This record gives sequence, structure tokens and C-alpha cells, in this order.
Amino acid sequence: MKKRLFCCLLALALALGLGACYDGGPLSGVSGVLGVNLSNGAVLQNVDTHSGFHNDGLYVLTLEFGGAYGADVAIQIAANDQWRPLPMTDPLREAAETLLLGEDGERYIPEVETGYYFFLDRHSQATTPDDDSDLFSRSSFNFTLAVYDTQTNRLYYCVLDT
Repeated sequence: MKKRLFCCLLALALALGLGACYDGGPLSGVSGVLGVNLSNGAVLQNVDTHSGFHNDGLYVLTLEFGGAYGADVAIQIAANDQWRPLPMTDPLREAAETLLLGEDGERYIPEVETGYYFFLDRHSQATTPDDDSDLFSRSSFNFTLAVYDTQTNRLYYCVLDT
């Protein structure tokens, strides 16, 4: 009886432990960074070029939200003070046009007229994480930029590390 109880408890502990190791994939991690539940998003694009020296590269995730999920995401974003209404600032628009490009030169974040943007400066010299004024005054880039298009219900998420 004790052996059977021990085996059941061990199996339960292993199941819970393995479940805690699963992070939910890219949507879970991005949801945490952006402060928005993205679990109902359909992944349209998932590109990661991080490798090599110092793990530099670009990570891009494009999501689309159907039906009521798009409105729900927009409501969450509007209530989150880390998101700002478009248009983006000049430095962020320049970053989207010149730094966040695919190998074919195509922009990962298209021009969006109606929606919101999120910026997080992860550079070691950044004093204020949501301030982009020093973005182009450094020799490297480490930032996260996301744009939510309320007309198409698409979220464009980019992480650049150089």
C-alpha cells in the first residue's frame, strides 16, 4: 500500500514538474513582455536569426487575431500604459524602416496608420526603458518594438540585438 501511494505521489510530482518546465511557446513569452494575452493569436511569421557572436540577431513574430479576439487584444493594449497610440516617434519609425528588415529588404513592421506601439530599450546604457531618444547614439542596438494594427488585428513583434 505504501509503495503504491509513493508511486502515485512520485508520478504526480513528475507530471507537475514537467508541466512547470513547459513555457507555452513563443506566444507565452511575448505575452509576458508586452503585458497582453496573445494566446489566441495565429502565427503568420516566426523568424529568429539569433546565433553566433554574443547571440546577436533579430527575432520577428507576426500574429493575427480573428473575430472578437482582435478587439480583446486592442482593449488590453489600450489599458496598458506601456503601449502608446500611433504614430511612432521619429527614431522608432526610422528603426522600423532601416533596421528591422528581412534578407530581401522587406520591412517586418509595415506602415500602420491606426493602432498602438510598444518600445523597450534593453541596451546596457539605457536609463529609461521606454525612452527612444538615444536609440541611434550608441554603437549597438538592443531593443524590442511591437506594433498592433487595429484595422487588420495584426501584431508585429521584433527583438533586435546587435
